[in-house]
Amino acid sequence: MRWHNKWEIPFSYAHELGHIINGDEGTNYYHSATIHSKTEFEANKTAIDILIDYAIKNDVCIDNPVSFCEQFGVPYRLEYVVALKLKNIM
Repeated sequence: MRWHNKWEIPFSYAHELGHIINGDEGTNYYHSATIHSKTEFEANKTAIDILIDYAIKNDVCIDNPVSFCEQFGVPYRLEYVVALKLKNIM
């Protein structure tokens, strides 16, 4: 909880849960930048799914990707992923 950017904590936590949910095996995949990038991107997508599910279950307004990213500390480079996922549920 001492992370310097406290607004990033929800996404960071969900991202690490994403690795667990996706069955990632820790640092064994770091030998390849391609595999590492794919694994990180998949964890990001799972994190966004976790946060969307949380928002829906707790009546948090998720009407646009920018506000979603701001509320949950999702990096803006992933805003397009959020937009695609929100489009599929609305």
